[in-house]
Amino acid sequence: MQSNEPSTNPANVNSQTPESILLRYWGYPAFRPLQKDIIESVLSGKDCLALLPTGGGKSVCYQVPALLMDGVCLVISPLIALMRDQVQQLQARGIAAEAIYSGMHISDIDRILDNCIYGKIKLLYLSPERLSSKLAEQRILRMKISLVAVDEAHCVSQWGYDFRPSYLEIIKMREWHSDVPFLALTASATTTVQQDIVNVLEMRSPEIIKSSFRRPNLSYLVYPREDKWQRTLDILGKLPGSKLIYTRSRSKTTQLAKLIGKHGIRCEAYHAGMSSKLRHQVQERWIEGVTGTVVCTTAFGMGIDKPDVRAVLHFDLPGSLEEYYQEAGRAGRDGKCAFCVLLYDQSDLPRLQERCVKAYPDIPDLIYLYRALCGHYSIVIGGGVGETYDLNFREFLTKYQLDPVHTYHCLQGLERDGWIMLNEAVHHPSTVFVEASHEELNDYQFENPQRDYLLKTLLRNYEGLFLEPVRIRESDIAKLLKTKENDVVEELTLLARDGILSYVPANDMPRITFMRERVEDRNLTFDTALIERLRDQALSRARHMATFVSGDTCREQYLLSYFGEQTSEPCGNCDICRSKRKGVSYDAILLRIPDAGISLKELIGSFSASDHKEVRDLLSILETDELIKLDLDMVKLNK
Repeated sequence: MQSNEPSTNPANVNSQTPESILLRYWGYPAFRPLQKDIIESVLSGKDCLALLPTGGGKSVCYQVPALLMDGVCLVISPLIALMRDQVQQLQARGIAAEAIYSGMHISDIDRILDNCIYGKIKLLYLSPERLSSKLAEQRILRMKISLVAVDEAHCVSQWGYDFRPSYLEIIKMREWHSDVPFLALTASATTTVQQDIVNVLEMRSPEIIKSSFRRPNLSYLVYPREDKWQRTLDILGKLPGSKLIYTRSRSKTTQLAKLIGKHGIRCEAYHAGMSSKLRHQVQERWIEGVTGTVVCTTAFGMGIDKPDVRAVLHFDLPGSLEEYYQEAGRAGRDGKCAFCVLLYDQSDLPRLQERCVKAYPDIPDLIYLYRALCGHYSIVIGGGVGETYDLNFREFLTKYQLDPVHTYHCLQGLERDGWIMLNEAVHHPSTVFVEASHEELNDYQFENPQRDYLLKTLLRNYEGLFLEPVRIRESDIAKLLKTKENDVVEELTLLARDGILSYVPANDMPRITFMRERVEDRNLTFDTALIERLRDQALSRARHMATFVSGDTCREQYLLSYFGEQTSEPCGNCDICRSKRKGVSYDAILLRIPDAGISLKELIGSFSASDHKEVRDLLSILETDELIKLDLDMVKLNK
């Protein structure tokens, strides 16, 4: 990457090319397949629907045009954690980007929106719910919008696997800025969902640019196993490189990680119940290769471009082929061979159906939970609209003796019908903003000398405290003051009480916002037809998942057909193809190599004579892909 500091001045970048922008800000000399086609479509002012696989580089497709076009690119995304990560990455590259999502302080929102109108912000990330607010509408109407990028666009479609009603608010942008091009992006969408995206977003003769769903370097392997725990250990012991294991429950991530660790394999658990700090540490250790294997729930891996993942193992059945394809697709992004292993037993199939039914609770359950929420936050009839609260999930469950999974599904149901909005748990760092004037602050310091040193320490070490809320770390301040972190928190709280500053402590909890005023139980309304339709679609996707794992069709062919892509050629690498043909597979070789290694002669001799040439060819590929080491006449796993 070039060492000179990048500029965000549109006058400086509009004369450049997409390639020069890519090199200057990202350090890459060329685009990945189809990225340039999508960017050129956007720059020509056309609407575009882009389907790129997981890890295909979707974000670059709107970030590069944003720097070439005059105005602000609005990015609509449902995932707060990913928005924050992308904004931090862009800011680190010298690109002016901001994010707005529910639960933020009104002063922060106001400042960011003003900067988009009068400043040099090039990308503004918004959660779709923000488009419903009058403040956002008034400011967006005054912005010069260059592009609207809709990430995770399958959320628009009621036929998609992750329908979000709030995404229907996006169409307002057509009214506010009718001439602005739309770019809709997703990694997995059936032909029905693709057409629904086009219709719902009222896309005008859009270019539909999509890569093949085929990943020829991936081997899809499905094994019916009663003892999945032991099979998991066998697989991890044989396959080198970084690995991911997906489960459906938080408790199982911890149990499985402990079991694997006891067998000498460096492994950690990751789930949403952990603190933000701990989740970040686990993620960083895995990215850096310190930890080889992570056992996680579905959210892990989103937005992480780790190229050398050699295996993704599903310990439980995903709810749909869309989920499976996205998660399995995190393997082998470097183009080298990788393995997507799915384990199941016969009891998993009826449990999958049961999960689909439970995901859409009955109306009495939704009413009960709504009443419990209002009682928990002391919201009276006619009140609560627009109010946001931290949700201590464990405390709430204990207080009302609720089942966690059922409660989560009920919260989603209340959100789907617009009664509440539930924000994912993300880390909100502590912030400080000086509300007193310079004169008032001087008087306060003179009258309260015991807090003078703290105030001076804040002002010396953090810039802009009089202009906007600034992120702080109480532990850093405590070190400077040579005191305890709790003492700093107490003093900041007292300063806030005295009206000298605004202090918002760090928070890792999810947040819940009441979108409508509280009504009596009999006046709660729900779209029962939508609930039934979504439940039926979930059951249909579950049946496709069951057919995928229990059928005898080539795994890749079945996946491609599901996404509307036809091929007459079996992949030759999945477990079905290998069982139907004579020959050798990659994993058949790897599983025969013990930890101590094996002689080349012994390894080849373990196969039938007719397969010896194919074994030698595959060994050459495995060596090129750095999965094995050929040392004289010994073959060893490259761990």
